[in-house]
Amino acid sequence: MIFLRNLMRTKVRSLLTLLGVTVGTALFVSIASLTLDMHHQFTYMTAAYNTEVMIGSGNALTPFRSRISQQQVEALQATLGQTVSPMIIGNTATGGLNPLTLLGVSEQSFAMIPVVSGRGLNAEKPEILAGVLYAELAHLTVGDKLVLGNAEYTLVGLFRSGSRFIDTGLITGVMQARRILGRDANQDYFNMAMVQTGNKNASARVVELVRQHFPGLRAQPTAEFSGIIRIMRTMEISSWSIALIALLGAAIVVANTLVMVVSERTRELGVLLSIGWSPWLVLRMLFAEIMALCLAGTLLGNLAAQGLLSLLVYLYSAGPGWTLPTQIAPLAVFVSLGAAVVIGLSALLWPANVVYRLKPAEALRHG
Repeated sequence: MIFLRNLMRTKVRSLLTLLGVTVGTALFVSIASLTLDMHHQFTYMTAAYNTEVMIGSGNALTPFRSRISQQQVEALQATLGQTVSPMIIGNTATGGLNPLTLLGVSEQSFAMIPVVSGRGLNAEKPEILAGVLYAELAHLTVGDKLVLGNAEYTLVGLFRSGSRFIDTGLITGVMQARRILGRDANQDYFNMAMVQTGNKNASARVVELVRQHFPGLRAQPTAEFSGIIRIMRTMEISSWSIALIALLGAAIVVANTLVMVVSERTRELGVLLSIGWSPWLVLRMLFAEIMALCLAGTLLGNLAAQGLLSLLVYLYSAGPGWTLPTQIAPLAVFVSLGAAVVIGLSALLWPANVVYRLKPAEALRHG
């Protein structure tokens, strides 16, 4: 094939172009996959968490620093006329993995935990539930023993909420959580209280009642209270910007290669035109050359992106409240392949202008 022979004539340039497309594609696909996964989490939290209201101290920057007393929980329940479920939030570590989020919930909330394997909690026993993603990362199964704090706990079930932020943590009863976190009798506060509202309008009503009657407390839908939605929106915009810059970088590499090819091979192109090749046929040859590099670089870039995600998952392990996607997003793959074709066609615009205006006699006198 003529286009392959032409590529082999300039091995260094071809390899550098291939490398540029591969790196650009790998960055785009890996960042896009992370961003699409982030968008999924954003959508889930916006839809699901607007049916929950979290209540905590008004000056707390995070749920971990919030304080709410038993008396306040009882007063909230009387004012709102709804069940108010107190909870404890903290970080703990087990199995040599990174610190993860521990959630201590009241017994009345046990039934709301979406257990998918094993059984629910018994508040009187040292038992724990693990999110399915954390269990996968830590290679845990129902019945395993976990050392938390200074005691041993039995893993009695796995839960799946649908959100990575939740499914990489542990859940136990309030009293057990206090023991694990080492809180003594003087630290009998809760971190948060949750109200299940059922819909966005009911959530807004709870928020307003808390604002009117409890000036020292703050109530917001769960995701808003933790600031996750705001952070994720900012990260999503930044990630897409970086991904597009990576793709633009690959396009510049390809365009620069074609410019150099046409400039250095003007005489050769003139010979082809003089022996009867049409400008369209010459452009087809150039397009075949550049598309071979674009598609090969795109395929290698997708493989590199999968490897990069796997490496990040391995290095990141099980951080608190978040795991990374283990597979590149199919949409990102399709976009990268489409972009390869668009980049190849766009890069031909300047060469097409040159070839159609090229006079064989002038080209033969070139260089």
